Amino acid sequence: MFSPRPASLIFIPLALIGGGLAHSASAAPVITNVKMTPGLLPPTGGVITVTATITDTVAVTGASVRITGNTAAAPNNASFVMSNGGSGTTYSANVPFGTLNTTAAPFNWSATVTATDASTTQSATVAVLAGQQNDNQPPAISGITLTPATLPFSGGQITVTATVVDPFRRPTTVGGKVTMNGGNLGDIALSNGGVGNIYTGTFQSVANNTTNTTDTYAVNLTAKNDLGFISSVAGGKSVQDNLTAAPVITSASVTPSTLPATGGTIKISAAVNDPSGRKITKVLAYLPQTAYALSNGGSGNIYTLTLQVSAQSNPITITGSVAATNDVGLVGTATVNGAQGFANGSLPVLIGLTANTPALSPAFATHGAANLALTINGQNFVGGSSVLFNGTPIPASSVIATRIVVVIPAAMLATAGAYSVSVNNPAPGGSSNSVVFNVR
Repeated sequence: MFSPRPASLIFIPLALIGGGLAHSASAAPVITNVKMTPGLLPPTGGVITVTATITDTVAVTGASVRITGNTAAAPNNASFVMSNGGSGTTYSANVPFGTLNTTAAPFNWSATVTATDASTTQSATVAVLAGQQNDNQPPAISGITLTPATLPFSGGQITVTATVVDPFRRPTTVGGKVTMNGGNLGDIALSNGGVGNIYTGTFQSVANNTTNTTDTYAVNLTAKNDLGFISSVAGGKSVQDNLTAAPVITSASVTPSTLPATGGTIKISAAVNDPSGRKITKVLAYLPQTAYALSNGGSGNIYTLTLQVSAQSNPITITGSVAATNDVGLVGTATVNGAQGFANGSLPVLIGLTANTPALSPAFATHGAANLALTINGQNFVGGSSVLFNGTPIPASSVIATRIVVVIPAAMLATAGAYSVSVNNPAPGGSSNSVVFNVR
């Protein structure tokens, strides 16, 4: 019995079937890591770089990105070619974005990346990864300063400086209100000269002619950008002095400082300045009980007065002070020859101070006359002055600094003769020189 032979296996190469081996289908490109950088643009726009990693089993022949957004503005629905620079799997494209001139909702941008390989297979990946801000913020105002920080009472120009920044827009108007002591003084406009974020403007302060209150200046500034957004900030301070400086008497003298008993001419001089530039309205010398008005002849700061002092029974020393007043009533004083006010004695009472004014009026009387009103001319008469007629005190009927009127009783005029007349002032005054009144 014969055993059958096992069948032989015959292998036929598949390559011989149908003329060869068919290609298997290629997988589509794989797109990953899609990014948009930066993820947020300002309203002024800029460039977003779209990047993606693209891999494939065969060569990638092309890649692009299409931008879409919630606006019709460019680059909506525009496509941009992506490149890997000739090698690698990272593809990128730079996409420009314009200015967003709106105060409405911000923009959202999407990037759709498409890739094609050698077998013309396409794939796409969508990523909502970037946005663009709207501009709903006003300009920012800071650093408000007023220069100078202090002013003299007479005022002057004040410069206002402020920093105005809008990160996205252009400030179109910067200005505001100037206030003085909280009240509105006027408007001010600031400018940056077309460059930078430092804005300046000036205004003129008014003179402060008060003697008890300083003035404080400040500003309320407003900045507006080209979309109409406005910000307001108050700030800055400049203080203007009130008028506290009195006139200054830099020198004051009476020459000569002493006179002999025979009398003579004295000259009172004072150099007067007002540090605030005010007008000097009055300069008086007190020697010391009577005020003498000094004059500068209409110009200059030297004020003088010349007086003729009649003969004295004893030598006298001229002492006293000078006071200067400006046009807002502030007074400055200085001593004359070391004396202050009435502290160092008084100027003796004088009769017959000047040659042009008679010492007595009338100059004589007729014996047997009725009661006689006698006028005595001189200086340094005060309230309480009394007249000695031939040694007999007679009260004055009227007294001013340069003139006394006294009534001489008829009984004192009954006999002809030469009678002495003098004036007594109350302490610390004293007696004047004596003059002769003739009764004929």
